[in-house]
Amino acid sequence: MNEHDRATIQEFYALVEAEWERGLREHPERATYLGDPRYNDRFTDHSPEAIEARMRREKEVLTRLEAIDATRWPEEDRLNYDLFRKEYEVAVAGH
Repeated sequence: MNEHDRATIQEFYALVEAEWERGLREHPERATYLGDPRYNDRFTDHSPEAIEARMRREKEVLTRLEAIDATRWPEEDRLNYDLFRKEYEVAVAGH
C-alpha cells in the first residue's frame, strides 16, 4: 500500500461519514431513533422531488465508489468498502 492508497482510504471514510450525516438529515426519524436530537423538528420528505434527489445522490455516490481501486487496501478497509459499495449498488438497482 502506498501514499495514494492511504489518501484514497481517507477520502473513502470521509465519503462514508458525509453519507451517514446526509442519511440522518434526510431521514430525521432515524436520527431520533438513534438518539441524535438534531433533527427532531423534521420529518422525512417523501415528495417526488426529494425522492428523485436521493436517487440521483445514490447514483453519484456509486459512481464515485466505482472509480476507487481498493484492491491493495488492508482487509478491514476493503471489507468496509465492499459493504458500502454493495449498499449503493442495491439501492441504485432498486430504482
